[in-house]
Amino acid sequence: MKEIKEKKIESKVISEEDIFRIGNLFSNECSRDERMNSTYSIMIKINCFDGTSYESGSFKSIKESEIINIKKVESIKFEYLNYNLDKVMSLFIKNGDYHNSKFVVKGEDMDWVNGVFNRGKDIINSFEPQDNFILRNKKLIRNIGAVIIGIIILFIFYKAIAPINETTTFSKMLERNFWFTVSLVIYFAWILGGALSVKLFREFFKLWPDIEFDFGAKHFKKKKLKRALILMILSTIIIPVCWLIIEWWFLN
Repeated sequence: MKEIKEKKIESKVISEEDIFRIGNLFSNECSRDERMNSTYSIMIKINCFDGTSYESGSFKSIKESEIINIKKVESIKFEYLNYNLDKVMSLFIKNGDYHNSKFVVKGEDMDWVNGVFNRGKDIINSFEPQDNFILRNKKLIRNIGAVIIGIIILFIFYKAIAPINETTTFSKMLERNFWFTVSLVIYFAWILGGALSVKLFREFFKLWPDIEFDFGAKHFKKKKLKRALILMILSTIIIPVCWLIIEWWFLN
């Protein structure tokens, strides 16, 4: 009876070093089989975004070719088979939000399955996690972002219909009940901003894919570059402008 163990690979940033560390696990099994004169096969397949694929039966040739550094890689697959001892080990990782990346070990020798699986799991667990304050607090970021967007829209609308120095209903409401009025504005800003920013935040969070390959030329790392640009714009322009609007609108 075969034992099958599977580990899903999620929320990871995978480097070139990580690829070859997990690759060594496969290479070690091949070396052991060679010493035992046991029949085996090993296949490494790399798919690139330009439609090109590369296959090899040697990790050395993949490493020497530097394919993963000169091409934009979409997915990597390792597969090891031992026909005599009925052992199978495979790894599939795909760049992006596909949620089907996994490491699988199966065979009739339960000691071998558990040993290899645990070693592979430890290597995968050591990969850099795709984790930060934004990803841990998506709901909070959505709500704060919705309020910011809504306040900017309401402010533009307010300025369009209420000329400077004119006493408006809003100004009177601020004088009579400041906190109630501020709360009311924030509530309407949250509703308005939330309704208009659903797709915006969906695309924003996609800048941190479930699996991100952190190797290759710099211009291949578009999501990383976009993150840096957007966070810079937020911190230097959007948030300060929003604060100035709030200060002028409510505190003057």
